[in-house]
Amino acid sequence: VSSRKRKHEDDKDEDSGLGSYSGGGSGGGVATSSTTTIHRMPSECESAASGGGGAAGGSVRIPGSPNSLSDHEYLDATSDPGSGSQSPIVSINPDQLEIRHHKPLSYRSIVTDVFDGKLVSSLKCLSCDRVSKTTETFQDLSLSIPTQEALSSLSERPGSLLADGSDGWISWMWKWFSSWFYGPDVTLQDCLAFFFSEDELKGDNMYSCEKCKKLRNGLKYSKVTQLPDTLCIHLKRFRHDFAFSSKISTKVTFPLTGLDLGPWVHKDCVSDQVLYDLIGVICHHGTAGGGHYTSYSYNSTNGNWYHFDDSIVSEVDPSTVANAEAYVLFYRKNGSHLDDVRKEVALALRETNQSLVKYFITWPWWVKFNDMSEPGQIDNSSVVCRHGGVLPRRINSAHNLCLPITPSAWRILHERFGNSAGALTNFKPCKTCIHAVRMEERQKQFERAEFQLLREQELASQEESSGDTFLVVRSWYTAWEEWVMGRAREPPGPINNRNLYTQRGNSYLLRPNVDRLTFNEDIWTFFLSLYSGGPEVVVRPGGGIKVSTPRLVRIQSIAARLQARCRETMRLSECSNHTNQE
Repeated sequence: VSSRKRKHEDDKDEDSGLGSYSGGGSGGGVATSSTTTIHRMPSECESAASGGGGAAGGSVRIPGSPNSLSDHEYLDATSDPGSGSQSPIVSINPDQLEIRHHKPLSYRSIVTDVFDGKLVSSLKCLSCDRVSKTTETFQDLSLSIPTQEALSSLSERPGSLLADGSDGWISWMWKWFSSWFYGPDVTLQDCLAFFFSEDELKGDNMYSCEKCKKLRNGLKYSKVTQLPDTLCIHLKRFRHDFAFSSKISTKVTFPLTGLDLGPWVHKDCVSDQVLYDLIGVICHHGTAGGGHYTSYSYNSTNGNWYHFDDSIVSEVDPSTVANAEAYVLFYRKNGSHLDDVRKEVALALRETNQSLVKYFITWPWWVKFNDMSEPGQIDNSSVVCRHGGVLPRRINSAHNLCLPITPSAWRILHERFGNSAGALTNFKPCKTCIHAVRMEERQKQFERAEFQLLREQELASQEESSGDTFLVVRSWYTAWEEWVMGRAREPPGPINNRNLYTQRGNSYLLRPNVDRLTFNEDIWTFFLSLYSGGPEVVVRPGGGIKVSTPRLVRIQSIAARLQARCRETMRLSECSNHTNQE
């Protein structure tokens, strides 16, 4: 049972909680300076590919169109417009050498497009009224099944969304009778209300207020800022207490249609549709020690429910589904508001009027339009870059990744959903992106050649040298090597050596099970000049390690050497091009 809850008014904090959420630390000892003069050319200019979900009733289908798209359509990197840690970008132009930064990259897939939602968790200090907020991404909601005592406490609050028990005496008698055999009934709305209700943090559960600088009583609550297309709800039916586990068999009733999440959305929620219809149920039969799983699934084509038990599939009545002991529930947003638009577009696609200009829609967004309740703006970024041309890696496959549509169909879609990048009417490659790809490849060649040269020098002088050795965590080096060898699309971020050591007082000890590589000072500073980061972890010849922030003078020294080598590399490249042309 949760601790005592407390009613609060909507906070007046200016932060809406809708900022970008980034997890993980960036590591200590980050060295950056405007005088460090190496930066890398950016990779292809592109945005994230759009994704799609499963089938839905009333969808517009084109003869010969794919039922689903391959994963590579949804695995394009995009520059996240939100804030976060930045990594330096290195170019090999010796005339304009400076550190630049790019936005952190985020990745999307079919799974994230279908299941991702966002909620903002707010923590309010009851002494100074300061509100701190954290935005989190979720792919499922894990709901506790509240006890009758917890439900009674929730129902007594002003404005409670729980049922008031005025369903009539017959309903009351049935609930009373069934509670003797199955325990008290709990609704899915009860579980949601309990999940989103306020928790008062006090006693041993007080929190440290950043403004008060001491432990304070607080109030914690959550709101949804973005609703997913498909909502996965997990009911916590298993309790684990030390060495003992048990199953909670309380009956939880749930609606087949019209699940309303409106009461728990944030005032700045980006989702307009808040009603969901049930499309699947997973059931667990047995105890905490073992059991069997079955499922129910809704067929949107014929409107029937089916029961799946290993290899046995049978059609069932909706009432059977409603009485199931659910473990996991899958709800999809109600998309009936788009049925008229889909029918209108389907009629427009049958027109035979010829046009001098051809219009195209990428398959990822077309799938979202047919299958999702809120497809968003028309998005062709899986094929088209931000300059309006075809991405270099899509030049040979662009025709297969797009659907030709009639001008009237484009007009209907554009008027309803909008499109900031303009219509896709041709497959002309983007010269700017092609040039960026070539520059990136030259940057990879330069980094490979420089590393190989420094490595050869290190190995040649290894017998004579007995100085300090510099450590680099292997995971970062592997990411760098994958990029320069052409096996990864994106370069690594800043070096993060923080997990190489532990600190005890004023001394440092190496972690025994962390994989790491050792290099000399030149190679370490080479990496540091290009990617920044830290801290600098040095193994002394006589034993022990030293951890410090990288020194700027060393970075400037190696940067000057890289500038000279960079100019020489470009000069040789230009001479080679002239020779080939002759």
